Amino acid sequence: MHHPYKVYLAGPISGCNDDQRRHWRAEVHEKARHFDIIDPTANLDPEASVYEVIERDLTCIEEADGLLVCMWKESIGTAVGMVHARAKGKVVVVVDPNRLNNRMLEFYADAVVRTVGDAVKVLERLLRAERAVIVLKKDGSERPFDRGVLVESLREVCRRAGRHDIIVPQLVLVRALAELDGRIGRAGQHRVTTTDIERSVASALAALEASEEHREAVGGVAQAWKTRAGGKGAAEPSSRAAADGCEPVLAVSVASDKSHATIWGKTVKALREIPSAAARGMVEEIMRVEGVRDIRLTKMASASASRGPAVQVMTSKTPGVIEGKLFDKGVRGNVQCFQVRVHDERRKDEVRRGIEERLREKRWLAK
Repeated sequence: MHHPYKVYLAGPISGCNDDQRRHWRAEVHEKARHFDIIDPTANLDPEASVYEVIERDLTCIEEADGLLVCMWKESIGTAVGMVHARAKGKVVVVVDPNRLNNRMLEFYADAVVRTVGDAVKVLERLLRAERAVIVLKKDGSERPFDRGVLVESLREVCRRAGRHDIIVPQLVLVRALAELDGRIGRAGQHRVTTTDIERSVASALAALEASEEHREAVGGVAQAWKTRAGGKGAAEPSSRAAADGCEPVLAVSVASDKSHATIWGKTVKALREIPSAAARGMVEEIMRVEGVRDIRLTKMASASASRGPAVQVMTSKTPGVIEGKLFDKGVRGNVQCFQVRVHDERRKDEVRRGIEERLREKRWLAK
């Protein structure tokens, strides 16, 4: 069954009149038959706080397959949205009708065109081509290619190498995808192996390290990529192994939404910063489930009786999100709410079942 491409329409909003905000978006609605459009101007709320607006827009961008950007004038918000989209591995096509010819636009976009009609055609072609690629995993299973997974792996190795985790992956991605397209073309089919992906990234990094312009920026990343999975360089999102040598943890970020919004009374920006060993173990099991994108620790609470250490997993009406509660004793309470965001909304139930299965095996699943 064909699913429409989710496309976020990014463009200037602040300081624009209603016609300026909506006229080009109306053209996209008219021309884009295969897009499930996410339009930030559809429900503008003048009473919303800046935090609420930014949180909503960034969440929508993360849920989209790609961005269609109309940069008819310079826009800070639109530029920030583009960078966020690239950090999440989204396809980005920019309309530059007034010939701003900005090099930043070219750097963060897959393509820059002059008309909305051309942008619709190019974005649809890029999304269709990406969705057609099937990755053959080392265990014999198959999955659709997801550049978001690849970008997250690249960001992880950049952080390990002490290099910029947005700019460097962008440099690598363009070259790696071109190399991968070449491999697909030579094979005459839309199937690649994880080894093909690994070699495409390694080739891109080698070319960048050989470049005088980029050598310093990417120094050490190639080695981090090569060794991130025990020296074998697996191209799936496995990017680090647990210290005890057990099954690798996927490249999944863990963070708290607001300062000190955890039962442990401290801001958490990574798994290792969770002070409770039991809680770290439970979160780590969730991180090992394929399809998990990231984990956000949200509000905290106190229950009359603690079930901990344990985790309760619940279905969420929010697209791409699985809700959960972690029961553990902390200085500020014993219930830590969290959200697990998934790469593909269509696989959300499958991912939830995978989380429950792992926690049940460890006897951490709350009844």
